[in-house]
Amino acid sequence: MTTTQTQNWLPGCHARLHSARRSTASPDELWEAAQNVRLSDAPRLCRLIRWRLGKHMPPPDTTFEEFFRTGIFMLLEEGERLFISGVAGKIWSPSGEYAQFETAGEYREYRQRGTAKVVLKVEVREDERGSRIVSEARIWCTDRRTQMVFRPFWAVVSPFARVIYTDGFAAAVRRAEGRGRRRRH
Repeated sequence: MTTTQTQNWLPGCHARLHSARRSTASPDELWEAAQNVRLSDAPRLCRLIRWRLGKHMPPPDTTFEEFFRTGIFMLLEEGERLFISGVAGKIWSPSGEYAQFETAGEYREYRQRGTAKVVLKVEVREDERGSRIVSEARIWCTDRRTQMVFRPFWAVVSPFARVIYTDGFAAAVRRAEGRGRRRRH
């Protein structure tokens, strides 16, 4: 089943983030570049991920494509120049109590009290300048008590969330436009 909409993966939404960045590169060039950006290519983002994920932090040479398909993330859906990934658990907890899923269907049905689900969509679209990389993240808390726990966490984390997109997206745009290609020795 192809939905390509984040709201189709969550029954509701208690927080949402949206970000976009334009490029003069073609959509295919930007998508390829975005898939090959490594965490280490976005140093501020890499530090933020290390701080938030602790023991779940992948190696810095992990690509964003790998990052959102493995570990704590479950690839839910993919299409031409887009993917949707999900993570669930006590996302605010420093101990990293994340749920593990074997299938996208298990993720869809997950509703354990005291946890939250996050869906992240990244897509490259055509734009009058060339292309645009767009992301949408939606967070849903399973119960009212969880919403009350989540709110202060979100108040602290949400201002930094833009860094997640701007640092990673900037690296993808630089790479797609030929300004950030890694030199091979």
